[in-house]
Parts: sequence; C-alpha cells; structure tokens
Amino acid sequence: MFLSRQRSGVPASLFLVVMGGLVLLCGSVRSSYGLTRESPEVKKAVAEATEYLKSAKTTRVGGEALLGLALLKAGVAKDDPRVVQALKAVRQQSSRSTYEFGELYTPAVFVTFLLEFRDPQYDPDVKKLVRYLESSARPYGAWGYPKGHGHDETSDTSMTQYVMLALWEADRSNISVSPRVIENAAVWLSKTQDPSGGFGYQGKIATGAGLVKQSAVSVSLTTAGLCATYLAEDTLGLLRKNKKEDDGLPPGLSRVDTSKKSSKKTSLSPTLFHGIEGRSNAWLEKNLTFSITYYQYYFAYIYERYWSLREYGGDRANGDWYTWLARNLLDKQGKDGSWTGHHGPAIETSFCVLALVRAMDNTLKQDRTYGTGNLVGGRGLPKDSDLVKIRDGKVVSEGEATALDILLKDVTKSKDGEYEKAIGQLDNLPPDEAKVYVSKQAARLRELAGGTSADDRLVAVKALARAGTLDDVPTLIYVLTDPESEIVLAARDGLRRISRKIHGFEMPDDFEERDRQQAINRWKAWFLAIRPDAEFEN
Repeated sequence: MFLSRQRSGVPASLFLVVMGGLVLLCGSVRSSYGLTRESPEVKKAVAEATEYLKSAKTTRVGGEALLGLALLKAGVAKDDPRVVQALKAVRQQSSRSTYEFGELYTPAVFVTFLLEFRDPQYDPDVKKLVRYLESSARPYGAWGYPKGHGHDETSDTSMTQYVMLALWEADRSNISVSPRVIENAAVWLSKTQDPSGGFGYQGKIATGAGLVKQSAVSVSLTTAGLCATYLAEDTLGLLRKNKKEDDGLPPGLSRVDTSKKSSKKTSLSPTLFHGIEGRSNAWLEKNLTFSITYYQYYFAYIYERYWSLREYGGDRANGDWYTWLARNLLDKQGKDGSWTGHHGPAIETSFCVLALVRAMDNTLKQDRTYGTGNLVGGRGLPKDSDLVKIRDGKVVSEGEATALDILLKDVTKSKDGEYEKAIGQLDNLPPDEAKVYVSKQAARLRELAGGTSADDRLVAVKALARAGTLDDVPTLIYVLTDPESEIVLAARDGLRRISRKIHGFEMPDDFEERDRQQAINRWKAWFLAIRPDAEFEN
C-alpha cells in the first residue's frame, strides 16, 4: 500500500533514490545486530590484531607478558616464536632470587601470563611472585607505587585490581594465597568507595562509618574497583552462583572443584561485597561511556572482565554489553590491525584482543573443563585419575589422600618440596576434614613446631593453623617467639583464624620486637579469658 502510493506520485528516478536509501538503512540495521566473539567481523579483527602483535615490539617486560597473554588467549600456539620471546623475557626476571619492580602491574601480569601455560615447571616462579605481591601490600590492605612516585601514603585502585587478578588466578590454580591478604584488600575497597558508588585513583580511607569523597572518580577506575571486589569475593568463597555447571559426572556424584576453594574461608560477611557491588553497578549504569581520554582500551580489557565475573556470579547481562564494547573497538582499529593510545600500540592492541576474545570468560570456562586427568596444567583432577575413590559422595584422589596421610604421619621423612604440597592439599579440604587429618598427628605436629628444623616448624604450624582448634592456641602463641618471621606470621594468622579476629591485635608483617611481645601478651590474655587454667611455654 505504501509503495503503491509512492509510485503513483513520485518520478521513477526519485523512487530509485528512495529505495536505495531504504536498502542502505536495512544494511545499517543488519550491521547493528548483536555481536559475539564468534562473529565474522570480530574474528577478522582479532586475526588482524594477532598478526600485528606477532611482529610488535614493546620496551616493557610487563608489556611482553601482556602481549604474550593476548596471543595465547587468541589461540596462538604456545611455541609460536613471539610467544616464546615473551616467555623468555618474563622468565629472565621471574626466576630471579630477588625482585625489584618499580610498580606491581608487571609482577601481577607475570603471574597471569605464566599460569596461562598451565605448566607446573613455572609454578616455582609463580609462587615466588605471589609471595612478593602479598608482602608488597600496604599496611591498610591494598597496593600502590613505591616511595618516591608521589603516592607514598595511598594505594592505587587500578594497581590493586591487577594484583587481585593475579592472586585470584593463582588461587584457582591451587597455589596458596593468604586469605588475610584478600580480606584486607576487600576491607580497603569498602573504605575507599566514593559516596556516589564510584571509585577514584588513589584511595582515601574512610575512618568512620560513612564513605568519604574520592578524587578522579571515573568509569575505568570504578570498573577496576568492581573487578577487584568480585575477585576478592570469589577467592574467599563468597561469590554466589545462580546455576549449576554440568560437571560430566554420573548422577549421584558431585565434583570436588580443586581449582577453587570448596567452602567459605573468611569471617567477612557477603553483605560487605554486595554493598560495594550494588553501589558501583548503579553508578556505572548512570555514567557508562566509551569516551575516555588515554585509557579507553585499558578500560575495555577491564570491562570484559567485569561482566564475565558479574555473569559468573549470577547476574544477568544488562543489555548487549559485548556488542556495545566490540563495536566501539572495531570502529577504532587501524588498517594494520592495531589500536593506538597512551600505552603504545603493542600494549593497547593487547588490551583490545583480550577484550574481544573475552579473556576472563575464557579463564572461567578453562578451569571447568575436563582433560585427561587435568584441570589446569597438572593441577585439579589428579594425573592418576584412574586411582580415584568416592568419599562422602565426592571424587577424591586416593593417591593424594595417601600422600597427605603419610606426610602428616612423619613430616621429617618427607622429600624436598612435599611440605608445600601437603599444606596445599590441607587448604583444599573442608575445615572438618582438615581437623580430622591434623588431629591424628596433633601431638607430633606440636613437637615439630618447636623443633630445630625451620622447614618442619613451618609445615607443622601451617597444619595446626589450618585445623583451627583451641587446643593448639598455646603452641601457636609459643611459636610467635620463633626466629623466622615467616613462621611467626603463619602462627599469627592461625591465631586470627581460630579467634575469628581478622586483624587480631594488629601485629604487622614487618613487626618489631615490641610488636611481637605486645601480641604475645594480648593473645595470652584473650585465651585465659576463655580457658582460665591454660598454661603457656613462654
């Protein structure tokens, strides 16, 4: 009807122009359909970008790690010459006995990159990097630039979320991460959120019940703060899920997810995290834009992570966020396949590739797929997956359970490297099961905690701390006198776990003798209030 009226009163030439415009309009509508990482235009953009990255150069070793990570996430082989080049550069620094990084982005990205290989031979480097990142946290819980960079007294929201990503990745790969470090970071995030719900650059810590105004609040930093919050929540076992994954096991069996903590590992309330997330999500809905000066591709990488974590935690996507993000990126890609910006084309292009291929979503799904006895590079389901047994309806490795039993029966006869393995297994057990293991050898472990071997003392203290019984409190208080600071801190963390005092008596990591003695006296007073007949060795 409409076309017949047009034809009756409009010259043929003008009709053709009108129809041509309608064809163009239809083409425009068609091109605005939703995009996914599998869309032809997205795959083409990623292919061109990876070709660019294979010959790209960056002067930063952290940039090498990011570039290598982008190539791996895009499906480039691990033995590709550019990936090998990046790995060589990273390992030259990650394998050193001591680290001297000018910022913490670099070691954090090192961890993420090395874990992507899913190869246990890089675990020693990852573990050292994790310990370095943990020890680099500021007293109030987060991470920032070292002295001399102009921000000596504050922590950096952006840097903190990169460190949290590294620690989260390590935790999922069964590499021990201190819950206390994660808890402290979560508390810092809760105290540095702007009253509007956004996050700023250098967090100003609220000292009272209310929030304080932050400076430089932005879309990218708010997304960074949200990512750090979700990562902390998940690492501590609190991130809620709204659907059950198909684990491929027969009916009646459930999977022991060794890539993650199997139960809550903190006394922090989920309400802390939900409050941060609710305020920040609302702020983003009001202020979201891609018109970001300097850091729009850095933001793109974070934004994909944010939505992947949010969806993983049970939230439905609010609109087609990926289409919005991908179109903004595709419109700005250069003819050579790169993106250019403040950080240089190699790094900016890496950010964009990681966003387009959905790097975080890829990681979340990686850890939930079965291989031949593997989840993550030899971690997860045991290599001896034919030797599994059912315990309380769950699949566990008989080989690993036996190794833990043997090790705890006589720690002094265990081989080099087995101490950390055993404690890692204890960390993956539910609290009640850990108590059963440790209680069998509690007397022996208490004896070892005061022995002459530092290795024996450390494994004994960590085991007693993991079991978390009041009977072990006097031993742990005694261990606070140990000459090795690592052992002292393990005992301190065990006392905090048992007492439910997250910041118990404020003994810092870099404690002095005065701090130590004050903590000992306070712990004794606390325990005597519970058990007046308690006796102490010190």
